[in-house]
Amino acid sequence: MTLHELDLRPGPSAARRVGSAGAPALLLLLAALACNLPGSAPPSPTAPPTAPAAAATAEIAAALATATFTPVPPTPTPTSTPEPTAVPLFHLVFADGGDAWYSDGLVPARRLTGGGGISEVFLSDDGQLAALLLRDPVNDTAELQVIQTDGSDRRTLLRAEEFDRLHPLEGFLHITPSRLAFVPGTHSLLFNTRAVFEGPGLAKFDDLFALDGDSGVLTPLLPPGSGGDFWFSPDGGRLALVRPDSIGVVGADGGDPHLRSLTFLPVITYSEYSYYPLPVWSPDSSLLRVVIPSPDPFASRTGGDVWNIPADGSPPMHVRELSGDLFRPQAAAALISPDLAWLAFTRNSSTPGGSQLILTLLVDGAETVYDRGTIQWTGWAPDSRHFVYSREGGAALQLGQLGSPPSPLAAGIGLRWLDGDTFLYLSGSPGSWSIMLGGLGEAARPLAAPAGDFVSFDVAASSP
Repeated sequence: MTLHELDLRPGPSAARRVGSAGAPALLLLLAALACNLPGSAPPSPTAPPTAPAAAATAEIAAALATATFTPVPPTPTPTSTPEPTAVPLFHLVFADGGDAWYSDGLVPARRLTGGGGISEVFLSDDGQLAALLLRDPVNDTAELQVIQTDGSDRRTLLRAEEFDRLHPLEGFLHITPSRLAFVPGTHSLLFNTRAVFEGPGLAKFDDLFALDGDSGVLTPLLPPGSGGDFWFSPDGGRLALVRPDSIGVVGADGGDPHLRSLTFLPVITYSEYSYYPLPVWSPDSSLLRVVIPSPDPFASRTGGDVWNIPADGSPPMHVRELSGDLFRPQAAAALISPDLAWLAFTRNSSTPGGSQLILTLLVDGAETVYDRGTIQWTGWAPDSRHFVYSREGGAALQLGQLGSPPSPLAAGIGLRWLDGDTFLYLSGSPGSWSIMLGGLGEAARPLAAPAGDFVSFDVAASSP
């Protein structure tokens, strides 16, 4: 029997055993067998193959059983890698042309509402719920709504007539919200109210209400005269309550009250409004530090006092008396740094209309004249080392730093810190604004271009 008489096509079982990688080994094996077979001859090119004999088939099968080869691993099936979900840089809501808009810093802002009327916006810490205050400028009434920042579930919580029923009007025309803010870490709102009457003036009731933004339940917390402007402690457990003649501390739910821990003479404003100091909580929420200007801030010699107010109701402690203008600089931002170590204020200079920006280390009273000019205070950065102010016009913001000279920061107003390095502010002019995102040491970029004479915006940091 010769090799060309054999049908070397393997059966199904052999194909499974050898596979594609076994073909070279099989050819070598067959060549070796051909050399050892007796009477072998070159194959005839025209002779058709015949069925293999049983003995030859058994011989080849035995040879295949001892052959060694390396199988080729199967080709892996390609799998698609899911695209990572984009994490918002922050949550931003703002009013533009009477409607509310939302931005996450990644894609262009999107409109949340239609119909106009929105004048102020507020945002919960998680960035999921926005409160919308719709004001009627003719009657000075307000309506409070909420909406999810995905644009769903817009609801009215309090209408103008419901605000009017919060207290007896007693000759006032209406009652409207004064200060309003979300309780940190919740969807609950706190607000106090003011009276609307004919003629100029601002009269607050110094009350306090809680309003659940999810359920709409309204809870009176403190009656008129016992509430006031409120400031949350860092741990969220307490409130500082500020009135024109006193400052107290209560629990975040209005309980455990120390309503008049510090009393003082009201500051004369020479206008139809009352002066409310701006306290600063210590980082551990154990006490407040506050600057109280002298009762007549426009007297020939001005000054004021720095006080500590313990949160547990212990007697207040006098820290230091200062001479200088402690009234006008803190109209919108506290003069005390977040770590309670530093105080910034102004003092009139010999130049008519000019002033000095003074930095004082409160532990020993050491003063440094940081800058001169027409100073307008904007506020401390969260790190207590940087601060922002303007001079010669109000919109040319300067970035100050302890131990270093100032540097130009931006041309804008309404600066809000997002974290220790990043901030937002308004650039432009009435009717042509830009909300800008800036940072320490990096160029600012525009986020949106809202219209209107006054633009309200609120921002919350995004969770990692």
